[in-house]
Amino acid sequence: MLGSIFDRLLGRIVSRSFRRGVAGEPAFLVLGAVAWLVVRSRKKEQPLVWSGSLKEGDRLLLTNFGREEPGTEQGG
Repeated sequence: MLGSIFDRLLGRIVSRSFRRGVAGEPAFLVLGAVAWLVVRSRKKEQPLVWSGSLKEGDRLLLTNFGREEPGTEQGG
């Protein structure tokens, strides 16, 4: 819950800062760029795996095998 509030706050900071920065206040342009980088880095943890649309009657099967840590090998 706190994360979604923080994300919304960052989104508002980005949009308002860029608006004021383009209007002629370069400090706000820098603030907007920094806030945008924070937003982008927070979303890297949640990669988009699939994007599409389903029609009536279509199915989508999702399977999560967990996350494999680098340097570990799974036998099998």
